[in-house]
Amino acid sequence: MKCNEQEDWTGDDDIYFVSVIIDGNGKVNAQQTPSWEMDTGQTRNIYWNLYPMRDPNNYLEICVRMYEVDGSYNAIGNIVTALGGVAAVASMGAGAAISAIGQIIILLGGLDPDDDLGTHGFLFNGAVNLHTSVGVINRSYLGDGADYDVRFQLIEAQ
Repeated sequence: MKCNEQEDWTGDDDIYFVSVIIDGNGKVNAQQTPSWEMDTGQTRNIYWNLYPMRDPNNYLEICVRMYEVDGSYNAIGNIVTALGGVAAVASMGAGAAISAIGQIIILLGGLDPDDDLGTHGFLFNGAVNLHTSVGVINRSYLGDGADYDVRFQLIEAQ
């Protein structure tokens, strides 16, 4: 992750991610990462296993949202924990992970909108699509004047 421009005007940004993953087995995995301090110009290697399950059954939908802490960390964490136990979300079809992460924001209601630095979704539908998508996927998060470049690495389970 590279911070080209931080969101906070004073002090560093405290960045974290919320992810929702739905696979072809109907499994839902919702996670919140730890937070990392970032300043403009700083690069940080972070590692977290977005999809800890082994076989996505030829379908994998991933939604990753970036936040700057400013008081939102614990409130979002409680909702992510609750969402992680939901199994019926997969029946919503394509776009369910993005819908689920949107529901987190609705449930929070009072979250400061400039804490949300952006959302990216990835849909891998079919064994061939999953296989050919293995590698690095670059995305930028540009919410509230921030500018972060993030590299996601998709690897095949062995």
